[in-house]
Amino acid sequence: MAFTTRNFFQVGDEVEVCSKQDGFHSSYYEATVIENLGDKYKVKYKNLVEEDDMSTALEEIAAVDEVRPVCPKVWPDFFPGERVDAFANDGWWAGIITRKSGDYGLSTFQALLSI
Repeated sequence: MAFTTRNFFQVGDEVEVCSKQDGFHSSYYEATVIENLGDKYKVKYKNLVEEDDMSTALEEIAAVDEVRPVCPKVWPDFFPGERVDAFANDGWWAGIITRKSGDYGLSTFQALLSI
């Protein structure tokens, strides 16, 4: 999902930022907007930390089209074959529901890999 409207998010808004790094391409990570730069945002990640200081949250500049609103907290019922974003390893990953199991309707998914 891409947003191209300038100033869509304000300082303090919780967002998700798309990673374009090898091995993490198209995964999204929770962050807070700390500065609106017009065509970019400076964000501070919720679960990612600085490489040289594991106690400091990672901050970086993200293009407008790499930022989306956070996922809603209400979950619909998913069915095999549906495309979803699933939260795993501190980020949201695109995938497809492969099956449902158990009394609670737990779903499993297979991640989509982009080459």
